[in-house]
Amino acid sequence: MQISDRLRMIAGCVGKGSTVADVGCDHGLTSIYLVKYNIASKVYALDINPGPLESARKNISSYGLDDRIVVRQSDGVRALYETDNVDTILISGMGGNLIIDILSAPEYDAKIRSNIKELILSPQSDIHKVRRFLHTSGYRIDDEMMVYDAGKYYNIICAIPGSEQYDDDYAYRYGKVLIEKKDELFRDYINKELEKKQNILQKIKNAISAETNDKNCDIIKNDRLKSEALSLKKDIDYLMSITVWDHNIQ
Repeated sequence: MQISDRLRMIAGCVGKGSTVADVGCDHGLTSIYLVKYNIASKVYALDINPGPLESARKNISSYGLDDRIVVRQSDGVRALYETDNVDTILISGMGGNLIIDILSAPEYDAKIRSNIKELILSPQSDIHKVRRFLHTSGYRIDDEMMVYDAGKYYNIICAIPGSEQYDDDYAYRYGKVLIEKKDELFRDYINKELEKKQNILQKIKNAISAETNDKNCDIIKNDRLKSEALSLKKDIDYLMSITVWDHNIQ
């Protein structure tokens, strides 16, 4: 069965024998993979959109897995019930704010939270917000990894019930677990971030220089640019401190 590297890595985070809610299942490929390879014992494939759900039903039937994958139209986790005994929530392919909304819904706390052993999340944006949300919602980040797929970097966060806080903003912005691992892919990502930020910093410096030399310079605007430059420089200095850098940035 062919699925993307990203989905394969996400599926690999699921504990063997789990009962999984695949929230935003799209065409059901991850759900199918989990059951076909005996990673999950049962999967609830949930999606708010009827089109993808119909495709998921057809795909699931083609693999003969209708008895182990339940397809439901659902806004987040609203169509789940306590009796479903879901112990793992998997959400990928959504922005961080939407993931937070799903896990903040009253239905989540009321019906399934007490049974949850693991959250597997792959937010496509606002990852720092997701990390903070987990820590303020009774979860700790057990593992985090990065995958490069179809020209993009993706984060995968595995969280379990528990208490945890990071010491500084940078750990939330870039991921404490990833920082500590410092694997090759993460270093590559950081190097690219450094290059982008350095280019932005240079543009700001050029703008500051132009504003300073302008007799009609807007002092407030100039001060704002200097503040942005200082903030960006601190970010760059931090990124350089956590990765193996193979050339100097001036």
